[in-house]
Amino acid sequence: MREITRIRQSNPELKKRWFTNANLDFFIWTKRSSNQLHSFHLAYDKDKTEQIAVWNKTEGLSFHTVDDGHWPGKHPGTPILITNNDNGTTKLLSLLQSELTSIDSELTSQLTTILTTEVEKTISDL
Repeated sequence: MREITRIRQSNPELKKRWFTNANLDFFIWTKRSSNQLHSFHLAYDKDKTEQIAVWNKTEGLSFHTVDDGHWPGKHPGTPILITNNDNGTTKLLSLLQSELTSIDSELTSQLTTILTTEVEKTISDL
């Protein structure tokens, strides 16, 4: 993965970072004052039916499928997110561990802790 370093920063309290490769787009927001993870969006399976995992401290983790707005014989529409009830937390944890080796270790540790907690929540809800 490589980091796109020139991206628009729209919130003065948060730093936005973007990592990408052929299959993933990973956006993270950290607090400027503490470098603590505030939220992230991970888009994966870009070459198939794109999926997005969204996490923030308030709402936790959710999964979405991207409706790309393409309908046969019609003008393309705007892509939208459709909530996906399939919990892909375990797959996401595995994906992050294999793909995000280029991200700094402090951030990777925060992500692993968050996803491990989400997996534990899922198991306890069964």
